[in-house]
Amino acid sequence: MPETRVLIISTWEIPCGIASFAAVLKSHLDGEFAVDVAPLDPDMLKRFPKPFGDAAIADIVARAADYDVVNIQLEWGTLGTSLPVITRRFEQLLRCNAHIILTLHTPVSVGDGGKLTSHLKRLRLLSAAKCLPAEGARLYYDRRKRLLIRDAAARLGNGFHVIVHTARERKYVTHLCGVANTHDHPLSHIRPDWPERLQRDAPALRARLAQRFGEGKTLVGFFGFLGARKGLETAIGALELLPENHLLLIYGAIHPDAITRDTPIDPYLARVLTRLGYGNLLPAKPESSARAAKGAAKTDAALPEEEPLKKRVFFMGSPDDYEFAEAIAAMDACVFPYLETGQSASGPVCQAVELDKPTYLSRALNFLELEKYFPGRFRLFDIGNCVQLAQQLSEPPIPPASPLPYSMATQRELYAGLIRELAG
Repeated sequence: MPETRVLIISTWEIPCGIASFAAVLKSHLDGEFAVDVAPLDPDMLKRFPKPFGDAAIADIVARAADYDVVNIQLEWGTLGTSLPVITRRFEQLLRCNAHIILTLHTPVSVGDGGKLTSHLKRLRLLSAAKCLPAEGARLYYDRRKRLLIRDAAARLGNGFHVIVHTARERKYVTHLCGVANTHDHPLSHIRPDWPERLQRDAPALRARLAQRFGEGKTLVGFFGFLGARKGLETAIGALELLPENHLLLIYGAIHPDAITRDTPIDPYLARVLTRLGYGNLLPAKPESSARAAKGAAKTDAALPEEEPLKKRVFFMGSPDDYEFAEAIAAMDACVFPYLETGQSASGPVCQAVELDKPTYLSRALNFLELEKYFPGRFRLFDIGNCVQLAQQLSEPPIPPASPLPYSMATQRELYAGLIRELAG
C-alpha cells in the first residue's frame, strides 16, 4: 500500500473543467500515492447562506491536516460568489497544511484599473464615480490574493509550490507573488487508460456518425460550454463559407451556473438558434414578440434556400469526460474560436492537441502561450475571423509532429516529483 497520503481539494463529479482535471490528476497519481479528494461543493459554497460554506471550508481545513501533501485546484469562482468571501476562504485553505501544491487555473489578475482608468483619462468623472466601487474592490482583492500567495510562500518556504499552465503565468507568480517554487506545464486531460480505449472506440463512433450523417462528410467539432465567450458564431460563420459536405457538431451545453429561474431559453442560445434559422420556433418575451418575430424572419430569409444552414449544424449534447475525448478523436477537425477570457488553459484544446487531431484555435492569449509548448501542432486565426477559419479548414491539415514534448506522462512526473520532495 502507498505510504504517502495526498489530498486534492477541488470541485468533484460535477460538469466543471476543474472537476474533470482533478479526476485526471487523481488517475495519474493513484498507485504510487494514496490519493483522496475533498470536494468543493458548489451548493454549499455558492448557493447556501455563507455560514454553510464557511463550515464546509473549515471541515476541509481540519481534514487536510492529516495528509502528507495537499494539492489545491484553484479556480477563484469555485470558492464563493463575492470577492471578500472568496479571498477569506482562500486564505484558510492556504493554512491547511505545511506541504501545499497550489494549481492556479486562472491567474491572479494584474489589471490597471480597467474602466476606471479609461474614464479618468477621458475626464469622465461621473462615469468614473459610478464604476469606482466595483473597480476599486476588484483591484483591492486582486492585490489581496497576490499578498496571500506571497505570505504562504514566505511562511511555508520549500513546502509551498505553485503550478500554472503557461510560461507567462509563471513569470507573474514568480515576480508579482514572490514564489520561487513556481512551475509551468500545459494541461493534460487524458487519463492513462484512455489512449488504448480510444483506438477502439473512436473509429466505432465515427462509423455511427457516418451512418447518421452519410459517408463523405467532413465533421468539424466544437467543444465546450455554450456561451458568448466560446465564439460559436465564428464557427457557424466559417461553416457558411465551406462546402455543403462540412458539418458542425456541437458537443456542449449551457453552463449550470448560467441556468436562471423562469427563463424560457438562454439568451445566447436563442441568438445562435436564430442565426441558424430557428427564430420562429423560439419563445419570445411578450413585450418584444413582434420585434423578435421580425428579426427571426429576417434571419431565416438570409439563409440560402438550397441548403439551409440548419441542416448542417447539430447539437450533440454534453457527454461525460471520456465520451468528450472520444468525440474529439472521431472528428476530422476541432475548432476552438474562443474569445479572450483571462483564463490560462482549456482542457478540450489540450485533449485535441494530445490526441493529434487537426486543431484550429483563435489567437487568444492563452493559445498564443500554448504554441510555445506545441509549435506547429495547430493553426491560429484571429478572434472572430470566420473567413480565416474557413480558409484554414479548406487547406490540408498539418501533419502531427512526434513525439509530444508535453503529455500526461510529463504532467504526472511534475506532480509526482513535487509530492515525493514534499513528503520526503
